[in-house]
Amino acid sequence: MLSDKIIRLDISSLVDRDFLNMVNNAKTSRTYYAENASGTSSSMKNVGRQVILNLPIPLPALAEQHRIVARVEQLRRLCADLRERLQQARVTQSRLADALVSAADQSSAC
Repeated sequence: MLSDKIIRLDISSLVDRDFLNMVNNAKTSRTYYAENASGTSSSMKNVGRQVILNLPIPLPALAEQHRIVARVEQLRRLCADLRERLQQARVTQSRLADALVSAADQSSAC
């Protein structure tokens, strides 16, 4: 038995699937879905097939879609690297602070 919440989309060869995924997950798309959702429960709104099919999708040329996807992936990797470096800097800062406090304690004990 399949859920009635599953749909299958046939994507044109003129659309980069990663680009479409990025557009679908963008804040503007989430806002569109929220504004067009139906249902009576505020905790469980439904987005029907027509709402999904009517999502406004900016569609540049396929080559441009590829460039956009590549650039976004590059920026995501950069953000991940920067988050990692920031975490390492925080650890180093904490260790340095501990070492300074320890050194101050030792010098005041003398």
